[in-house]
Amino acid sequence: MKNAKYILFFLLLALVVIIGIWAFTPAASPKWTGFGPYDPTINGPRSKTLWDWLDLLIVPLVLSFGVLFLSSAEKESEKQVELDRQRQSTLDLFINQISNLVLENDLKSKKVKGEIRAIARTYTLGALRRLDKERKAEALQFLLESGLIENEPAIRLKGANLREASLENAELVGAEIKGAYFCNANFKQANLTETNLCGCDLSLVDFTQANFRNTDLSYTFLKNAKLQNVDLTKANLDWADVEGADLTGAKLLREQYDRLVHLDKAKFPRKDLPPYL
Repeated sequence: MKNAKYILFFLLLALVVIIGIWAFTPAASPKWTGFGPYDPTINGPRSKTLWDWLDLLIVPLVLSFGVLFLSSAEKESEKQVELDRQRQSTLDLFINQISNLVLENDLKSKKVKGEIRAIARTYTLGALRRLDKERKAEALQFLLESGLIENEPAIRLKGANLREASLENAELVGAEIKGAYFCNANFKQANLTETNLCGCDLSLVDFTQANFRNTDLSYTFLKNAKLQNVDLTKANLDWADVEGADLTGAKLLREQYDRLVHLDKAKFPRKDLPPYL
């Protein structure tokens, strides 16, 4: 069905192009089109030409295409509104579910039953899969402020889909988010003090002006990440993969440099390399 629409579209486009060429170069158009000069030798009423038909049909055609375009735009707008409504409903339901587990089942307690934590993790991973980048950030902030993803978290986020999360200026101090997927996320000016991101996929993440004080980035994938001019001297970078990462102007200690993986494939000008003693 989709292919048929494309074929029809290209056929109409080709027809419009051909008619346009005839209209702008009437001398080269066939006589039956009526685009050329009128022939005074024709006796009696002449037959309808292509130009005559276009003259009759141009207004209804324009109106028809206008209505079709507006209808399509309206449907697309309604679709986006409905999708946004569903995502907000997902976030609201998630917050309500987790709040109930905290208040009614003491989710934050270390003595809480394992099945309660499993339910909370299921709710969380399911919601994060369906949320957009802004609401993923809201959900993550809610979990942190609720005390659920701090050291020895009540909800472990290993495997969580936090791709493209909009975390610019986020305060993730003390959060433990091991093994999550943050590909293409935005961490500009984020405060990652004492944040544990061990084993996370941070490929293509933008860390411009982020704070990495005591941040655990060990065993992370930092492929093609933006780390220009950031201070990494107090971060744990043990065996972090920086293939393709832009480390121009970044500050690193000698021992950190020694433990990075694929540093030879990173954007790291020679003058920025830490000196060997």
